[in-house]
Amino acid sequence: MRKIKVITRHAIANYGSLFQSYATQTVLEEMGYSVEIIDYLSRKETAARRIKAISSRYGNPIKRLVYRAVKLPDELHRDRAFTKFRKKLLHLSPTFTSLDELQSYSFGDDILCAGSDQVWGYMPYGEIDPAYFLDFGDERNAFVAYSASLGRTDFDEEYDRVLSQQLGKFSFITIREPSGVSYIEKHTPYKAEWVLDPTLLLHRDRWTEQATLSSFKKPYILLYQLHRDSIMNKYVKELARKTGLKVIRISTSVYDCVKYGKQQVLKDPKKVLSLFRNAACVVTNSFHATVFSLIFNRRFVDFLPAKTHERITDLLGILGLSNRIVSEVSDDTLNRALIPIDYTSANDILDVQREESLAYIQEQLAKLEERQ
Repeated sequence: MRKIKVITRHAIANYGSLFQSYATQTVLEEMGYSVEIIDYLSRKETAARRIKAISSRYGNPIKRLVYRAVKLPDELHRDRAFTKFRKKLLHLSPTFTSLDELQSYSFGDDILCAGSDQVWGYMPYGEIDPAYFLDFGDERNAFVAYSASLGRTDFDEEYDRVLSQQLGKFSFITIREPSGVSYIEKHTPYKAEWVLDPTLLLHRDRWTEQATLSSFKKPYILLYQLHRDSIMNKYVKELARKTGLKVIRISTSVYDCVKYGKQQVLKDPKKVLSLFRNAACVVTNSFHATVFSLIFNRRFVDFLPAKTHERITDLLGILGLSNRIVSEVSDDTLNRALIPIDYTSANDILDVQREESLAYIQEQLAKLEERQ
């Protein structure tokens, strides 16, 4: 069988990105393939570049310097921690920092796979990165997409032009959100298939095996907040007051120590899984925090991020759990976090979709093997 090389958003300091990369690798290996995650991170996304880009929003040059001096050590510390996590969980290729480096590298006759996560949207620095469209390799390679994501659907005509230009090389295209499938089929000549995010392809038992034993003996509210949201902050404080439960916050920044809740900063991924598995309730605005709430059948509520909410709304809509989305602090929304969720139907739907997603990707890869 041919080797599969996967390019994805694995190299950012985010637990969801790490877990989806691990799941993609694991699923493909269980199909019998030798899998490697392409260790790519554009120079435009290094810690120094990220801090410089954010600090440029300040008009005052002194504020810019202070922000860089304060934040850069934290960013470097976070990057080092996640580099350690990735080396433990992922099978990584040589490191690449530009499209030129990828284009000059020989991938033999490997299958090149793009996905999962938001690989086909705009990067944090405001550009589309052709590397995530597999704009490298040669005629010996097969090009496929597993659970790729656009992240949103409010693109312009220039994006549509690039999308149409890039997708022609792919033997098959699978997308993480139904809204993304619709967008591709409406704005390009190509067809796409909806599949589950790779984290949902591994059954709860598999993730439980990865989790450590919980160190918290009393029930707690788990807070996983990726995007600033003052209403969400007020909500979790009111929920803690109403229930008397402690709030545990998963964080990747030491500066979150000033935020509400008991901080769990840069904890080992196994500890993070344990925090989800044992939470009395999860409050989040993260897609993958939503996913692990579903996997472990936890009570949860979602505050939607402003620009990339389709991935959450699509998934919860499919599972009949759209009522877990809240946007204000009220007796109704607070009580919603406390009402047990009947997961019978949602689990049945996930079981069916997991089987169909796995069957589809295996069938399509088998066809590529036959053509070789």
